[in-house]
Amino acid sequence: MIKNTIKLIVVSLLGSIVVGCGAVNTKPLADADLLSIKGKTLLIAKYEKLPDFTATTALNAQFGIVGAMTAISNGNEMIAKNNIKDPALAIASSVGNQFEKSYDMSVHEASDFVQAGVKPEQLAMQYKNYDYVLDISTFYWRSAYYRLDPNNYQVMYSANARLIDTNTAKVIFEDRCAHQPEYEDTDDAPSYAELEDGSGLRRSFDLSIKYCIDQIEKNARLIPMDEGKVATAQ
Repeated sequence: MIKNTIKLIVVSLLGSIVVGCGAVNTKPLADADLLSIKGKTLLIAKYEKLPDFTATTALNAQFGIVGAMTAISNGNEMIAKNNIKDPALAIASSVGNQFEKSYDMSVHEASDFVQAGVKPEQLAMQYKNYDYVLDISTFYWRSAYYRLDPNNYQVMYSANARLIDTNTAKVIFEDRCAHQPEYEDTDDAPSYAELEDGSGLRRSFDLSIKYCIDQIEKNARLIPMDEGKVATAQ
């Protein structure tokens, strides 16, 4: 995990900001799938382990891989000591509730956990007693100083979302959200002290959670469609 995180932040240590590497093309729900999910069961998957959270400062950015290791250690400590919950859990809960409201699905939360990098076939097998699996996971999160304002920090977050048909093990919906709160004045962004005490992290993640919920629900077409119109469009 740490090796993968280092790869993701090396570019940022050299001066560029990376927010979610690797392309994920948005795949909206097809009309036929919108009809087939109505009244079915939906299982929300959960992840036990999260990607490393890196906290890049002007100081540790000067020391290459050693600085990267320090950023990872400090960042993970921030998350742990402040009991920061996985933002993907809140995103998945809201999206799952919208599936329930919009398509009368019976939504359940998994009692166990899945591992990072789990394949659709594995999820389909693990949760074969449900019709669909909603898999939303934190892909990337970190903080980094503003180059023109090293006393304040930008907090970046990215999540992957997919809906899997357990009967076919096919991904019928896929999306990735990436968000970074923006400020007209960087003095309004979190200070390092606010990252350390958790207040800056919570404030930033709350904004990212809302952004991701709105994007995923929009791209998943979580607005009930008239069945007659859907049938005509097929």
